[in-house]
Amino acid sequence: MNEKEFAGKTLLLVDDRPENLDLLISLLEKYNINIIVATSGEQGLERLQHTRPDIILLDIMMPGIDGYEVCRRLKESDEYSQIPIILMSALDDPVDKVKGLELGAVDYITKPYKVEEVFARIKNQLYILDLKEQLRIAKEPQKEQATEQTELSTQNEVLGLGGTEIKARTVLFVEDQPEARHLLENFLNKYYYRLYFAKNCNETFQRLMEIKPDIILLDVRLPGIDGFEVCRRLKESDDYKHIPVIFITALDDSADTVKGLELGAVDYITKPYNNEEVLARISTQIKISRLMQETERANIQLKELDHLKSLFIASMSHEFRTPLNAIIGFNGLLSKELKGKLTANQEEYFERSRNASQHLLLLINDIIDVSKIEAGAIEVYPETFILIDVVKEALSVLQTEIDTKSLEVKISVPPELKVLNDRRRVLQCLLNYLANAVKFTDTGTISLLVRELDDQIEVVVKDTGIGIHEDNLSKLFQYFERLSTVAHVKEMGTGLGLYITKKLATDFLGGSVAVESQLGSGSRFFLRFSKKLPLPMKKI
Repeated sequence: MNEKEFAGKTLLLVDDRPENLDLLISLLEKYNINIIVATSGEQGLERLQHTRPDIILLDIMMPGIDGYEVCRRLKESDEYSQIPIILMSALDDPVDKVKGLELGAVDYITKPYKVEEVFARIKNQLYILDLKEQLRIAKEPQKEQATEQTELSTQNEVLGLGGTEIKARTVLFVEDQPEARHLLENFLNKYYYRLYFAKNCNETFQRLMEIKPDIILLDVRLPGIDGFEVCRRLKESDDYKHIPVIFITALDDSADTVKGLELGAVDYITKPYNNEEVLARISTQIKISRLMQETERANIQLKELDHLKSLFIASMSHEFRTPLNAIIGFNGLLSKELKGKLTANQEEYFERSRNASQHLLLLINDIIDVSKIEAGAIEVYPETFILIDVVKEALSVLQTEIDTKSLEVKISVPPELKVLNDRRRVLQCLLNYLANAVKFTDTGTISLLVRELDDQIEVVVKDTGIGIHEDNLSKLFQYFERLSTVAHVKEMGTGLGLYITKKLATDFLGGSVAVESQLGSGSRFFLRFSKKLPLPMKKI
């Protein structure tokens, strides 16, 4: 997650001191976070009646209801218990920090504030929220229990609950001071962490050949090669770059903190640190690491299932298409009155049957194409053709509908323009665009303009139809998206034509799609594709 991804997130900031509020707002506003302010614990609880923030920054020392009590009430509420709370305090007593964590806070920030620390703490918690949402979508409701168990296990580790059933997590602590190592080891062992140690850069990489830690605590000031250089080497290694690194430093210079984060460290701890702080930082990063791994596994499974689904749909669609073509064929023979003259009712019935069969065939063909696209089974066969011939062929398919509505059609295509691309797929894209224009234009004109743009061909299909509301433009090229209006609710379609056009253009024809429209003023659809698709045959 980067700064741009904070846009749209909402933060509730609860602090009774105006100078603190001004400072924090100035630090956070450049990240485009929506900030809601409360100046007391009571007001903070009241603000939650009208909005649901993604995260809460909560000062501990406030008159009236203090931060601890606000935190306790929120964590006892079914409605608000899942909102992450970061406590803010000038208190530097480990007992106070432990109290906040025991009440359910996920982290804390110590005054005076530093922009790097505030940003890092918020970023970590918002990242966890995003990962949880990705995992929820990927695994569906019946698998959410696994996520809840992960959450519970992590919370147990923070609080030291759960007993021996908690799997020990492995920490590599790179520190050249033996006393610091021993003190932290004795403390973390109580919370089911297993520590391994290294004194310098060489020992670090030797250890990594023996173990794969869940996290690395890295002191900046090491003999010889410093921690910054060790971090850089770790992040350049394919074997170790995914292991989260928290660096530990006695430096109080923001530039050094920024340097460590830019090199790939996920967090930092300043000396003199206390064990509870180290525990909180480790717990947060291991939670992120777990969620990332679980989300990655779930996404791989989803892709495999989606691939199988697409193959199945494509196979079944072919089975449907064969008998349907026979029905359409026999329907045509009967309508030609080869077995005798038809009555008016019989002609009407055959017309209805033919229209229904053709609509079903279009639906099946679209499903086959989507299935092939999603399964990666589309084959592209470049050939040289004259583009205006393809345009005329697309218009001929729609001529009946054009004549029925008395629409005027204007085309502007260089008559000798040759293209090396997949003729059938280019025809399919043009047909989808033109069919969409005819469908939503009752009167007026449909125009098709072609122009050359360096190594690309651009086709613009313009209509004088009903247009599209600005809010719906982003939905046009999505899977199974239909933007029906009252006037056109009778129009039949799969909602797949524009999606297929986009996928063909962007994934196979070397191009792109775009749209401009205004409700009541018609639309312009843009299609670009490569003038010369690379040879030999491209199979994707």
